[in-house]
Amino acid sequence: MRDSWRNPHPLLQAEECLYYEGVVKTFSKDELETICEGFEALVPLLPMRRDGMTAEQHMELIVQFLRDVDAIPMRRAAFFNQHTANAKMIMEKAIAIDKAVRAKARKDRQIKERNRYSRAQFFMECAEVDLPDVPAEVVRIL
Repeated sequence: MRDSWRNPHPLLQAEECLYYEGVVKTFSKDELETICEGFEALVPLLPMRRDGMTAEQHMELIVQFLRDVDAIPMRRAAFFNQHTANAKMIMEKAIAIDKAVRAKARKDRQIKERNRYSRAQFFMECAEVDLPDVPAEVVRIL
């Protein structure tokens, strides 16, 4: 693959390889802010005591808060798994597009090579007709 300045990026040549070295997913500022907000939302807020709340109700809120704090590692793991799965899906699409581009380039290259061979053969035949005195080994270009 090449960037906008036509500089090549080192991609592995193996067709079946699922990891390409030069292909990366970049995030816009808005996407990054959304991801950070989602990550920060995993941490529960400390419950505040409100007017008219009994001590038992406040203790229930604190117990629920402590349960939520204990669940933070699981929530973070799920958050990272979700975003990793999204990134993997994007990379699979990028790799599929790259494979399709390479396949088309390979097909086009085969067509051009056949045309090049046909032109060379045609010029050889013309040279044999136009230059009968010159030996074929001198004129041969194939």
